[in-house]
Amino acid sequence: MTPPEILRTLVFGFPVIKECLDTAWPIFIQSLGGLMLSFFITIGSLIGGAILGMILALMRFTPVEEQAKRFRFRPVVLIGSSVEWFIRGLPIMIIVLLFNYLPFALFKLRVPGAILAVGAFSLYGGAYFSGVFLGGLRCVSSDLRNASRVLGLSSLQTLIHIRIPIAVRTMLPALLGITVTLFKDSSVLVVVAVPELMYTARQMAFSSPSDYAPVLGTTLLLYWIIATMISGLARLLEQHWDGAVSR
Repeated sequence: MTPPEILRTLVFGFPVIKECLDTAWPIFIQSLGGLMLSFFITIGSLIGGAILGMILALMRFTPVEEQAKRFRFRPVVLIGSSVEWFIRGLPIMIIVLLFNYLPFALFKLRVPGAILAVGAFSLYGGAYFSGVFLGGLRCVSSDLRNASRVLGLSSLQTLIHIRIPIAVRTMLPALLGITVTLFKDSSVLVVVAVPELMYTARQMAFSSPSDYAPVLGTTLLLYWIIATMISGLARLLEQHWDGAVSR
């Protein structure tokens, strides 16, 4: 294979046979492959993980204004902490295998591998998003919270208009770091034959042993370029905000 053919196949994957497509699910998702599928899984798991992470963070977050009613929140806090603790204790490989096995084993439900992958990585990422969100929400100073009470804002209004906007600024570099992790860890999907970048590279290397070195070299370069770009963006944001604070 020529270098352009190797690159094109790694980016877009192998063509999908129409007879293998399940019309019960979106054809577009089932047609993705290679780097494009890795992007889809990463973006989908970022959205799903952020939603789950915010829910878990809010379950563990008790505003200072409601300290007197803390006992009402104890079961919620305990559930949120337990879920995060349990997910963090599982290797991503186990989560991926469970997501690919349980839907059919329990409900006889056939789901495209890409959608199952998004579910597995959303669960995996949500546990780490939760810690970042919780730290961001707790970083808001008591002076700002007192000012919100003086203005007559409720706890929910304070959360939406003050805590979250300030927290996002401090959380964004860490969130980009999680993005890099999710993108690179998507390579474990090779074990369940989801045709993302690493699986495509392996199939190409097996089908054409003479191209083994250029295929793996190009794959390594693609992973490195994407991860480096996201990491560089995180550093630029940190430098920008540090400069803004110093001014």
